[in-house]
Amino acid sequence: MLPRRLLPLAASLLPVLSVGAAEPPARLLNLSVRSAAGTPIPGFVLAGEGTRPMLLRAVGPGLAPFGLTGFEPNPRLTLLSGSRTVGENEDWRPADGPAMAAAGAFPLPAGSRDAALLTPLAAGAYTAPVNATGITLLEVYDAASTASGPALVNASTLAPVGTGAGVLIPGFVVGGTGKLRLLLRAIGPSLASFGVTGTLANPTVTLYRGQQALATNDDWMAAANPGQVMAAAARVGAFPLEMESRDAVLLADLEAGAYTAVVSGVGGTSGQALFELYAVPPQPAVLPVGAWGLKADLLEPNSEMSVAELGGRIYVFGGYPASRVSVRTVQIYDSRTDTWRVSTPLPVALNHTVAAAVGNRVYVIGGQTGAGGAGPFVDTVYAFDPATETWSTRAPMPTQRSGGGATVVDGKIYVAGGRPPRGNDFAVYDPATDRWQTLPDLPTQRNHLGVAAIDRRIYVTGGRFAAGFESETTDIVEAFDVAAGTWSRRAPLPKTRGGVNSIVAHGYLHVFGGEGMRTGSGVFADHDVYDPVTDKWISLPPMPVPVHGATGAGFIDGLIHLAGGGIMDGGDNGTTLHQVYRPATRYP
Repeated sequence: MLPRRLLPLAASLLPVLSVGAAEPPARLLNLSVRSAAGTPIPGFVLAGEGTRPMLLRAVGPGLAPFGLTGFEPNPRLTLLSGSRTVGENEDWRPADGPAMAAAGAFPLPAGSRDAALLTPLAAGAYTAPVNATGITLLEVYDAASTASGPALVNASTLAPVGTGAGVLIPGFVVGGTGKLRLLLRAIGPSLASFGVTGTLANPTVTLYRGQQALATNDDWMAAANPGQVMAAAARVGAFPLEMESRDAVLLADLEAGAYTAVVSGVGGTSGQALFELYAVPPQPAVLPVGAWGLKADLLEPNSEMSVAELGGRIYVFGGYPASRVSVRTVQIYDSRTDTWRVSTPLPVALNHTVAAAVGNRVYVIGGQTGAGGAGPFVDTVYAFDPATETWSTRAPMPTQRSGGGATVVDGKIYVAGGRPPRGNDFAVYDPATDRWQTLPDLPTQRNHLGVAAIDRRIYVTGGRFAAGFESETTDIVEAFDVAAGTWSRRAPLPKTRGGVNSIVAHGYLHVFGGEGMRTGSGVFADHDVYDPVTDKWISLPPMPVPVHGATGAGFIDGLIHLAGGGIMDGGDNGTTLHQVYRPATRYP
């Protein structure tokens, strides 16, 4: 933890924030990092058009008035764009004093050996390596008087992290109106894949405003919102962290003000760490074709649940959270208000169900009550009436089944596959008569598969053969012709995988995610679309956050909705994430 005597110092080293009467939207104004002896490598990124006057300072002796000892006596500032030197300075110029004051920087003592550089910069990535034998404060100030031009969107520092006064202390200022979403990452273990040695084994990051600690994180996947963290990282182009690593991450929505972050090692440890700060841009008001976005989060994280859409609303049934204990929870999303609410719970706690909407009812079929591949499985069918938010029991399936898939053709629900021994089962339910009919077996037995229908043909995609998530998976695609009552083989999925999700949009079959990758998270980000006319697959932009274990999706007002799911293979890592995608109406 940052020593209490250093908190006022950290705050005072940040510039004074001035908020005008007509401030632009929230943005990053200034960045700073204080590092002990070593070779810190700070960097920052400007994004936008044109150029922007920027003020950079490497402060050593100028820290003395704050009571700090052990500072670097004569820092030298070098600014690089790639390998090209953009500017450099060893002793600051008094002529730059007024610009420093205008930017809100604290004054440097007259005649000090601090370094400063005032220069216009175009959009791009910059680094400012500092060779220091003592404590140095590197600062980056937006020295422009208007909001036009490039903007600060990212800062990072690779530096040694010590203990006590040797912890890493980045600072930043948010200006403008409203709130700015920021992603803060303190990375140690995940640096190993880049060849960095001597890394901080277990970093922690704490965010302060003044002396008030706003948030802290030790291990990033232990955060309340790991799915949102992954989505934010994908949006800003940050490299993915190793799953279940000890790296630390915070995702915060901050209003105008001055903030500091403290990076230290758990248990007083030390080592090299990378601190990153990203401004996460808001989504466009209208998501363009071919783009991914986010909608309101689920109220509870979940995976291995079923999803159905009816009348502009999405229904999420059961499943289980990280505890892997089945829940009765029913969550309903209203696309008109972008909000979720909880409704009347399921009659029985279930996971691995399938769901489908016919007429004015949503049907939840099969599933299991416990966790794991052995069930116990159920044959139950429950009908949910959205008008009264009540449940009724319908005729059971011909067999107990879990981990299958379902789709609707001509007002009837077709259910295919399931965990062994039900992997070949194929049956149809008629809600009008409350009767089931057994149909010709699915040619390839499998579970955790995708099932969707186009023009009275039912397409069964991917899946796995055995009960557990480490089972062998398949790329097989088989189609059932409802009119002829026969099966045929179609072009296989581009990649073998199970736990996929599928939905039809504009006459094309979209297949997302799935598990069985055997590396990293074990979850596929792949998004493929199938053209039933040409019997061909096309690869589309991948999911920002790969998920599996969500059976069913929604297609509302031109957007595909994918709610929840697991972010790692297995069933104990469900997320509240609600991802959306705008498909094209035609593909080549």
